[in-house]
Amino acid sequence: MNEEIKNSVSKTITLWEKGWALGSPKIIASVYTEECIFYSTIGSDLITSSLGVRKYFEETFSSVQGVTASVETLHWVQSTDTFVTVGGMLYFDLIDRQKIPARVVWGFRKESGKWLINSHHSSIIARSLPT
Repeated sequence: MNEEIKNSVSKTITLWEKGWALGSPKIIASVYTEECIFYSTIGSDLITSSLGVRKYFEETFSSVQGVTASVETLHWVQSTDTFVTVGGMLYFDLIDRQKIPARVVWGFRKESGKWLINSHHSSIIARSLPT
């Protein structure tokens, strides 16, 4: 994995986390490609644009306030000079100091010198499966 690319993608992830910390759908949506694939952690709809991502987070932040998210990257795969896949964990930090873990896989594409999220899938880890 090219370290320069890894550092650039890490800056995009940090900006995504900052959007959560500030409750800013605008900042979060700014790190997605205009056309993208976004399956959110708790939603069931496929969102296909950065505008849709922004609307999703506007609705999310209006109904759930004070939640932040942090990312622990676990594995990086550089497919080309312009595409990187990152797998890891998201942790949603609730007001009551409870943490909810979720898996995340992001595809990052380099566009006009910026590394942006082109695909995003996350899911909460099931505590136990019904028998």
